[in-house]
Amino acid sequence: MTTAAKQMPFSQSELSDLFSYSDGRLFWKVKPCKHMKAGSEAGSLNKNGYKYVSIKGSKQLLHRVIFKMHTGLEPSHVDHIDRNPANNTIENLRASTFAENAWNMNTPKTNTSGVMGVHWDKRREKWMAYMRHNGKRKHLGYYSEFDAAVSARKSAEIMRQVDAGTLVIAEAE
Repeated sequence: MTTAAKQMPFSQSELSDLFSYSDGRLFWKVKPCKHMKAGSEAGSLNKNGYKYVSIKGSKQLLHRVIFKMHTGLEPSHVDHIDRNPANNTIENLRASTFAENAWNMNTPKTNTSGVMGVHWDKRREKWMAYMRHNGKRKHLGYYSEFDAAVSARKSAEIMRQVDAGTLVIAEAE
């Protein structure tokens, strides 16, 4: 389970003095250590696919540094909109709560239906749709057809976004 990040001990101006930003990447403005030059790309990859940077002995996630540099804000969670931890462009980052961040995750490998919140109920021999909201599981119904269960789940997701005020409607091209 993910917990909120610790406060970053660096201000927005301090970060801007240390780094320049370009297309989701940070570059050192100063020589950070003996074996690196000013102008070199900052950051190393961790085992979860996220980049981090060591600033004065303090390890910080790169996307959090970029977000703070651009907004001055330090939310409890910074979400990658496209779910790609390598895409640290500012347009792909947003402040979020733990719940919002959890909603924007990939379908788990253990999911057999391919759709989050939809699974086959062996006992009833029907598809069951459900979702979690405020830590509680909300039953959406049993369906003979897989597509009907998926539709129920998608409708519930849209209603959750409407209620939260986060629904974004893309304009047709």
